[in-house]
Amino acid sequence: MSSESINTVVRAIWISVILLTVGIGIYFSGLLEPDPDAVFQRASHAFRMEKNEEAKQHLNQLLDAPSHQVPAAMLGAEIAIKERDPAEAIRYYEHVPDNGSREALKARIRSGELYLFQLKQLSKAQDEFLRAQQSFPDDPDVLERLSYLYGLTARSWEAVSVRLKLLQQDRIDPLILYLLAMSDRSLENPQLISEYSAVAPEDPLVQLVEARLEMDRQEYAAAEKRLSNLVSTQPGLSQAQVLLGQILLQNDDDHRFKEWQESLSDHVREHPDIWSVEGQWYQKRGEGDLAIYCFAEALKRNSTNSTASYQLGQLLKLSGNQNAEKLLDYTQKLQRYEGLVKV
Repeated sequence: MSSESINTVVRAIWISVILLTVGIGIYFSGLLEPDPDAVFQRASHAFRMEKNEEAKQHLNQLLDAPSHQVPAAMLGAEIAIKERDPAEAIRYYEHVPDNGSREALKARIRSGELYLFQLKQLSKAQDEFLRAQQSFPDDPDVLERLSYLYGLTARSWEAVSVRLKLLQQDRIDPLILYLLAMSDRSLENPQLISEYSAVAPEDPLVQLVEARLEMDRQEYAAAEKRLSNLVSTQPGLSQAQVLLGQILLQNDDDHRFKEWQESLSDHVREHPDIWSVEGQWYQKRGEGDLAIYCFAEALKRNSTNSTASYQLGQLLKLSGNQNAEKLLDYTQKLQRYEGLVKV
C-alpha cells in the first residue's frame, strides 16, 4: 500500500473517531439534561417545605422552557409575593406571554396591582392593565382597575367607557353610578396622589394630577409650565392637552393657542373637552359658525357636557335657529341634575 493510501485511511479513521465522539457527547448530554417535569416537582416540593430559595433555583431553570415556563413563572411569583418582594414577583410574571390564557390575564392583573398599590407607579400599572384589556376587553377585574386608575389620575372622561361596560355586565355598584354622575371637575381620591408623587414624581400620570391640583389652587403659571413639559413628551395624553388648552384659553394668547391646536392628534381630538375649549376660543373672537361647529362636536362625544350645550344653545338662539329653545331647555335640566348629584 502506498504512503498516500495509508494517509487517506488514517484520515478516514480520525474523522470517524471525531464523529463518534461528538455523537456520544450529544447522546449523553441529552441523557444528563434535567427532566423539566422532575425539576418542577422538586421546586413544588421545596415550596411546600417552605424552602423558598431552593424552590426558586429550580424554577429559574424552567423559565426558558416552553413546556414549563408559565407554571414556573406563576409559582415563582407566588413565592415572591409570599416574601413581600413585589418587584421580583413582577419579574416572574413577565415570563408569562400575552397569549390570551387565563394565566396571562392573572399575571397582567397582579402585576398591575403590585405597581398600583405597592410600588406606587401609576404608568406602569396602567400599562399592565391595558395589556390585559387587549386580550380580555370585557373582563370585569380589568375594567374595575382601569376605572379606579383613570379616576385617580384626573381622567374621568376616559373612565366613562369602562364604567358603562361594568354596568352592562349587571355589576350595579352604587360607587360606579355615583362616579358616572360626577363631573370631571371633581378629582377622585386626591389625597392619595402624594404617595405616588413621593415614589415616582416624574411619572407622567403623577405630573398630570399635580397640574390639575395646581389649577384648582389657581396656580396657573406653574400648571402651564408643568403641562407644557408633559405634552412635549406625552402628546397623546388627552387630559393633559385639555388642561393646557383651558389655561391657554384663559391667557388669551393667539400664537400659543394656535400652536396648541396644531399639535393635537386625531386621538386627542376624540376628547369632548378639546372641542369645548376650541368653541369657547372662537366664541370669544366672534367667529360664531366655527364656535357652533366645535360645540356641536363636543356634544357628539359627550351629550351631558352642559357648558357646550349652553353655549351652543345661545349661539343658535342668536342665529335664529328654531332648535335653540329645545337645547337650552335640555341644558337647564342638565344643570339642575348637576346641582343635585355632582360635586
